[in-house]
Amino acid sequence: MNKTDILSRSRQENAKGDEFEKYNKQNAEYKTLIILMTIIFIIQFLLYWDVFSGALEFQNHSIPLKILFSGFGLIFFFFECLFKFQSLKKKRYLAGAIFWLIGLFAFLKELILCLI
Repeated sequence: MNKTDILSRSRQENAKGDEFEKYNKQNAEYKTLIILMTIIFIIQFLLYWDVFSGALEFQNHSIPLKILFSGFGLIFFFFECLFKFQSLKKKRYLAGAIFWLIGLFAFLKELILCLI
């Protein structure tokens, strides 16, 4: 074997990326997701117990911060799980996307009720 054959074979083997690198990237993304979920849970808990409260005035309608922050969290987590499912094809991310989508429907119902 000559040098070019060895190099071409090595490039073909590593075309999809290093397994250790993929594992580290996936593990880091998973930890980031857990940390963000914890932060949003704490914010929701504080809003639920009225540690801080308020409302956003929008076209003569008042939208409570509880509903507004809930919507931001739900939208973020829905798209996070959806994009991870599209790229990694893992069922846990599909289940997460469905879970957050159900929450988004509940959020939209509350938002519509505030705006009526």
